[in-house]
Amino acid sequence: MSLVSKIIFFSFFLAVFLFEGLGLVDRQLALFSVYLMPFFLGLPLFFQYKPIYFPKKISWLFFLLFAFSFISLFFSVNVERSFYFLIFYLSVFLIFIYVYNFKKELVGGIIFFTFILSFIFLLDSLFLGSSLSKNWAFLIPKRDYQFVYQVYTTHHPLGIFLIIPLSFILIPLLEGGKKIYFFLFLFFFPALIFSYFRSSYFAFIITAGWLVFKKWSSGKLQFKKLIIFFLIIIFSGSILFSLTSYEKPIFLLSNINQFLQNNFHLNSKSFFSGRDEFWLASVTGFFQNPIFGIG
Repeated sequence: MSLVSKIIFFSFFLAVFLFEGLGLVDRQLALFSVYLMPFFLGLPLFFQYKPIYFPKKISWLFFLLFAFSFISLFFSVNVERSFYFLIFYLSVFLIFIYVYNFKKELVGGIIFFTFILSFIFLLDSLFLGSSLSKNWAFLIPKRDYQFVYQVYTTHHPLGIFLIIPLSFILIPLLEGGKKIYFFLFLFFFPALIFSYFRSSYFAFIITAGWLVFKKWSSGKLQFKKLIIFFLIIIFSGSILFSLTSYEKPIFLLSNINQFLQNNFHLNSKSFFSGRDEFWLASVTGFFQNPIFGIG
């Protein structure tokens, strides 16, 4: 893999996350960067006559997804939006294929820049949450979808991104890696907890549980670390269900919820927070067009 190809890849990689995460520019810039990324990644390969390997199973699965999604365009209530997402899926798949072919050359840089981005987003969110940000109003994001500024009082969007570095950290921690990974975990994990982002909690619990199970089943996990990670998963799970205000008090969960509301600026929210309506709408759409969907 040439130096030019690496520069192109990581320039787009950083641009996409910075455009999306900081929220200082139009979100379309991040989207168009994803659209353009496969073209600029493919140019050096085209001139160097380098072949690209497409894994059969994944490629066939994506082909089916793309074919069905294309047909579903004609059933969509918003054809333009569905078309944009269709092109987005295609671009992301091509980026995945590129990384799949050059994972040895790229994985180290992806992990390194992910941690750099994590520090940037975390420090920026702490700054924007302080009184100092009043004099730096131009740094406040212009939109809801970003990673650094708390628009809604029930959760902080930083929790979405922190799943990525925490997942990277879990692997060397389970394998008995250097102490730096332990300190990185202690640095990012509290930020995830106080984001109050339940979907991020759930994703972390599933990821951590799966990694622990894989290491334990292969006999590569020490009993001491198994207990520690089991306690982390239990703790995350208890916080996950404690973010909800229940009509009837529930032992421990309601106490944690009240403690977070009184001391850590958690606002009251229902268990489903309107998601049940989304799910019902999805089920209704499925029965309307069970094969090709609705865009």
